[in-house]
Amino acid sequence: MSRLRASACLGALLALAMIPSCLGLGDTVSKDPASPDAGSHHDGGSLLDASWACTPKTCAELDANCGDTSDGCNGVLHCGKCPSGENCGAAGPNRCGVGACTPTSCAQAGAECGLIGDGCGKSLSCGGCSAPKTCGGPNQPNQCTCLPITCAQAGKDCGQLSDGCGGTLECGTCPTGKTCGAGGVANVCGCAATTCAAQGKDCGSIPDGCGASLNCGTCKAPKSCGGLGTPNVCGCSPADCPPIYQNSFEASSDFPTGWLTWQNCPTDTSWSVSREFYPAPSGGSYGLRLHTTGFVSACQYPGVYALSPPIGAQPGRTYRVLAMTRNAANVGSTDLLFYDAGEQQIGAQQTNWQSDAWQYHANPAVTAVAPAGSQALRVRFALTTPSEYADIDLIQVHLEPL
Repeated sequence: MSRLRASACLGALLALAMIPSCLGLGDTVSKDPASPDAGSHHDGGSLLDASWACTPKTCAELDANCGDTSDGCNGVLHCGKCPSGENCGAAGPNRCGVGACTPTSCAQAGAECGLIGDGCGKSLSCGGCSAPKTCGGPNQPNQCTCLPITCAQAGKDCGQLSDGCGGTLECGTCPTGKTCGAGGVANVCGCAATTCAAQGKDCGSIPDGCGASLNCGTCKAPKSCGGLGTPNVCGCSPADCPPIYQNSFEASSDFPTGWLTWQNCPTDTSWSVSREFYPAPSGGSYGLRLHTTGFVSACQYPGVYALSPPIGAQPGRTYRVLAMTRNAANVGSTDLLFYDAGEQQIGAQQTNWQSDAWQYHANPAVTAVAPAGSQALRVRFALTTPSEYADIDLIQVHLEPL
């Protein structure tokens, strides 16, 4: 029974208790007709787990032989009426005797709430309690008390929780692999499932980290799931999506036709960018060699640069540049540049080379979306370590499919 219903039951008991005790009912108890045991459980179920029960007293146990009195469990005992010429309470609380009876008060009886007998055969209402307190408690009849709940009673196993009486419960921490509230229920240990986006996946099925699977979707042709070698990522293999530009510097026409080269230190005169005879991963023997000299202190953006011929570009489309370099630990970069119809640069993206111990190495791809107004793109290589070399081979520019 809820606390609200318990309060309703007390009101019903009080109304019944105010009927004069003249019916000769003897040793009887009034109960809420809607609750079979309202008189046997204090406050009609004020404890969430019914961990205690109240045993009502009888008229004989209370040594009462007349009038109404409390059974100690918020029920009303009807202990009969006195013979003619005697008054209830004259010989003691709820005892028949000759003379007058002075009724007690809630304060005199030390009662804060609920129903008590006034000692003269009538019941006396001592009011209710302010939440979260309720009337009565273990061995505390007619006193406003609050019995705190436990984490287990609330069905909680982690974090902090109100005990229902103004205090705080510490419900513990979660085991490895679970997080408090991660399953969507506060203060309950659960597993926070990952998402396809969080894992950088856009196709196929992956574990969600909580024992289930995630469907990350399908790819639009000519892309396929894992087509670029990365599992669960849509990509386009070279066989399905050939590059729009490729250069391995094997033919003499591959360089310098259309290429621009420069360095930014006017006093350095021995720099060079040239097609050289070196074994290359493309299967040929040539690569593009960049060579720097010492940089003077006043030189801005020192380094040696090589800029490819222009390649047609479409605004809003995604382009990806792949390149192989052999640079040891020398500092350099591959840049993707976009130009408008007036050949003005309007966008750029860059990736730095990775150290390769003088072995050809596939650097991270450079990917960018052509900005509005784009008419062409170029690939630029830069070696920015003084007095060093770097070799470049197998450049590929891909237009990513829609």
